[in-house]
Amino acid sequence: MDFDFALAEQMLPENLAKLADNLNVRAHFFGDSSFWYRKDVHFTREFEDELGNPTNEETQGKEYIRVDIKTNTVTPAFHHQRLAASLAKRLHTTVHPYLLPFDEFEYSDDGTTVLFTVDGIRYTASLDTYQLTRVRNYRPAAEHEVVSPDGQWAAYLRGNNLAVRSLATGEVRLLTRDGKKDCGYGIRPDFYGTKTVDDLQHKKQRPMVLWSPDSSRIVTHRLDQRRVPLRPVMQYVPDGEYTPAKVHFVHYPVAGTEPLPMVEHVVLSLDGKRTDLHQNPLEIRNTDSLLSPYWQNLWWAEDGDSVYYIHPTRGYRSMQLFEANAATGAVRLVYEEKSDSFMDLDMRQNKENIVPDVRVLKSKNAFVWSSQRDGYYHLYLHSLKDGEMIRALTKGEWVVREIVDVDEEGDTIYFLGAGKESGRDPYYQHLYKVGLDGGEPTLLTPEDAEHSVQMSPSKEFFLDTFSRVNTAPVTHLRKTDGSLVQTIEEADISRALKAGYVLPEPFTVKAADGQTDLYGILVRPRHFDGTKKYPLVEYEYGAPQVFITPKSFSFVRPWGQSLAQLGFAVMIMDGRGTPGRSKAFHDFSAEALGRGAGLVDHAAAIPQLALKYPWLNTSRVGIHGFSGGGYGSARAIMSYPETYKVAVASCGDHDNRMYDSTWWERYMGLGDFGRFEEQDNQSLVGNLVGHLLLMHGDVDDNVHPNLTMRLVDALIAADKEFDMLLIPNRGHPLAREKYVAHRTWAYFLRNL
Repeated sequence: MDFDFALAEQMLPENLAKLADNLNVRAHFFGDSSFWYRKDVHFTREFEDELGNPTNEETQGKEYIRVDIKTNTVTPAFHHQRLAASLAKRLHTTVHPYLLPFDEFEYSDDGTTVLFTVDGIRYTASLDTYQLTRVRNYRPAAEHEVVSPDGQWAAYLRGNNLAVRSLATGEVRLLTRDGKKDCGYGIRPDFYGTKTVDDLQHKKQRPMVLWSPDSSRIVTHRLDQRRVPLRPVMQYVPDGEYTPAKVHFVHYPVAGTEPLPMVEHVVLSLDGKRTDLHQNPLEIRNTDSLLSPYWQNLWWAEDGDSVYYIHPTRGYRSMQLFEANAATGAVRLVYEEKSDSFMDLDMRQNKENIVPDVRVLKSKNAFVWSSQRDGYYHLYLHSLKDGEMIRALTKGEWVVREIVDVDEEGDTIYFLGAGKESGRDPYYQHLYKVGLDGGEPTLLTPEDAEHSVQMSPSKEFFLDTFSRVNTAPVTHLRKTDGSLVQTIEEADISRALKAGYVLPEPFTVKAADGQTDLYGILVRPRHFDGTKKYPLVEYEYGAPQVFITPKSFSFVRPWGQSLAQLGFAVMIMDGRGTPGRSKAFHDFSAEALGRGAGLVDHAAAIPQLALKYPWLNTSRVGIHGFSGGGYGSARAIMSYPETYKVAVASCGDHDNRMYDSTWWERYMGLGDFGRFEEQDNQSLVGNLVGHLLLMHGDVDDNVHPNLTMRLVDALIAADKEFDMLLIPNRGHPLAREKYVAHRTWAYFLRNL
């Protein structure tokens, strides 16, 4: 049976993004109190078609806007038409003023020119004459290189060693020479999640390094994974017409593996000096090192004298803060916090800052530490000398979600908090400030919505973009006393709405305990008719490290709008066992991965939604998800067959004992894994009565296909009917695959 997915494809996130303007305003600060940003604009573009006939079309472009805060003026960042004309003359092609061939630019220090790069060539343009000048001796950095703060050097991997090259002269300096295979400098551990696919695509890896503030040194690690067990990854369809299947191998530590990858940290100077940190090798606890570009747990002090890092002990029942002298290599343990339950200080979700919520205040001889010790994430001031707590900076039945900035001179911390404002969604983030002496935090963003902020370097101003799932973003410029300076942009979603975008509706239900409030969203089918009944599809992620219900206006969640185009209602909700609220709420998943991040709450929510939305047909409910959501979707249809009739489970970790050590050991702890057999989806196959589709990429080295095949083996042994799709040459991110989307939509259309 063939289906027409044309309308559904229009609602994919990447296509919807073209139908909205100014959803995100990204400020590029310069000087004391100025910034520029890209503004979406629309214009009619004239051109010749394939037959040479003149035609035109509506086009989305960009205009660069300059904001001078102290004078409160908003102007074009430069003369777009004159710059386009100069570029057209230089490049011998047509250049439209709102389709300039660069995304980023810089003002010169004296403000008389702008600098930008086109096709790897660096230009300056006079803001008086708009004459272009090519910058000589400019060698742009590649994607696999890490550029120094002063823009003069780029670090990269040369085999298993580290090298740097001058972007001005091309000079190359080899910083290490003794790296070996699987024991190299700046390399990532194999099990970061996409190694096999990256290797097949010949993708060069960026080194795991961090430049010092003065650009003279690099801190990195030597990673040794030689003793970590190898896991085979089968590629069934290699390139080449007659090429047989290939086996690739990755070092992959499952739960309980001995040993884990080990790292030794080292400071390397451009002048050739090397300083090893005096500490026994550390085990890598996460799927990446402390220098991960996604959850960085190591950072330089602003003066460049010290390096700080956070290291979780195995089992994630304690977090340690270390200080290392960058000149001598001396290392000391500054502070350690212990807990009877799992700790998540090194996991961040949707944060602007990739460093943990810890700030060292050298001028105060203190540091700010985030902790759930009182049952909610809050901030505490500790002595840098001995680690002793000085005072709590925040407290109450609400959570600190992110440290935005610290003004040491002004003794003030700026942070995003959630759940403090009564009567509001407890996940909505607001910006607050509080003094280092504690006291009541001051609310700086009053609107009842989700807020995202960008602080100016001077800490005098900030940009605040706020929205809800059903209201378009607005961006304000405010002073750090909370006063409004001006409205910068109001997003325009009219074209998306005209195309059929359905605004989500927030809802609140009770958890299965009948007491705890849970929050989610519902998307009605397009062309909704209240006299009809509609099937419901839930998008789910059955894992405890994130919550997935969007709070701001966005197009990022996979396929919700597409399914609405096909006649389904769509639900997203977070149950107990997920972060963002109290520690007790999160601990519903402690030593209980089998709860699928509150699947019992999801099943309990559906009859409540039927009372609120009587047009829902709760006898026709489907569920789908990826990774932890693949695990949760399969688990849902087998745990609650009376509720879920169809499930599509993609790249699911169906037995977490066979998944990477980070996952299991963090949430389940160490010890006898046999006592947790009930979390294994294989144990539930006898309950399957609905339609189940399993999908997996054959070269997935994050969640190995072995985990799906173990479930397949159990389903066959139980003589259960199911469907399966093994996708060649695909890794873990199946949500990006159009074919996977089509098969998921078709499965629900056929069976719901």
